Parts: sequence; C-alpha cells; structure tokens
Amino acid sequence: ALPIFGFESRPWMFKVDGYATITKRSAFALSYTNLNRKSEWNIDRDISIFDTTFHVGADLKIFFNTQYFALSYRYNIFIKEKWDAGAAFGIRFLRIKTGASLETANISGFEEAVTLPAPAPVFGIYGRAFMTDRFMFRYNFDYFAISIQGIKGFVIDNRFALEYYFIKNLGVGGSINLLGFKVDDLPLNNTFSGEVKYSLNGFNFYVAAKF
Repeated sequence: ALPIFGFESRPWMFKVDGYATITKRSAFALSYTNLNRKSEWNIDRDISIFDTTFHVGADLKIFFNTQYFALSYRYNIFIKEKWDAGAAFGIRFLRIKTGASLETANISGFEEAVTLPAPAPVFGIYGRAFMTDRFMFRYNFDYFAISIQGIKGFVIDNRFALEYYFIKNLGVGGSINLLGFKVDDLPLNNTFSGEVKYSLNGFNFYVAAKF
C-alpha cells in the first residue's frame, strides 16, 4: 500500500461543468474535475511501497493525482415556466494515478507509479429553478450500487448550487459537493485486486455562463 503523508489539506482543484439542451425535455450534463497532490517526506520509519521496502533516512516524493468525469443524460418530467425537474442516467469515471520517487544511500532515482481506472453507471434526480430573473437554484443527486461476480462498489454524487446572473448570460455561483466513490476488484486492471475508495467534499465558487 502507498502511504500518504504531508499532503496539503486544501489543495487547488480545477473543475468545469457543461449543460447542453437537446430538446425541450432532454439534455446532457458533463463535468470534469482534476486534483493533483504531491508531498516530500524524509522517512522516519521503514515503509513498503509496491514491492520495495525503504528504510529510515530516505528522501521520498509522493504524488496522488485524480481525474473525475461525469456524463449524464437528463429527461425533464416536470416543465414549468420558472422550474423543471426530472430523472437522469449517466456514467462516472474516476482515474487515479499515484506513485513515488526517492533516493537512498543504496538506491538512486527509484520511481514507481500505477494508474487505476474506475468506471460506474449512476441513476439520479435533478431540479433547477429561477427564484428571481437573476437568481437560480440547482440540485442533483446521483447514486448507484453494484455487487456482481466479486465486483462491488457504489457511487454517490450530490450537488447543491446557487447562481446569480448580474447580466443576462454571465454570473457567479457557489456549490456544495458531496462525492463518494468506492470500487472493489477493478475489472479493467489485472494487476490490482484491492479497493479504490475516494471522497471529495467541499464548497466551490465559480463563474457561470449560459447561452
């Protein structure tokens, strides 16, 4: 197992969301999140990374990078003048790349890394409403759980957002996100038989545009 030590508690994150209306009742929602974290650590006890053991005194550099893709098809069950709501079906894809490089008295420039893809389908509900001509509310909740032939996992993707448009097509927004992702025994990676468990929770502030 790869230990995680000394990562910053509040790293910078890049996130972009898109929403494309296809018909009056149907639309696609797309989201991409990228979060890269790294740390440098002088080992104060013996540790094992992948198949190698390192001892006290080694200078270790660790990175843990994640990319999260979300694509959903949304269908409006309710359509009103100021609000709509409906059901959604989509896929969530989590890509993790983690590894380490270090130097010791006996080994120079050791490097090791692994990339793990973890896809999962989701079903959900969503809604949005203009509370005033400039003030919009959005909410979505997506969930899926599976247990089949040794593959187990679940996804929870929950988001509450408020947007204010100071001109017709441009504004600012804030959202609270709760993301939980867990997959056991990944079917797309023959070298990994463990568990991917990932959560990303917090507040986002962003620029919003609509066309």
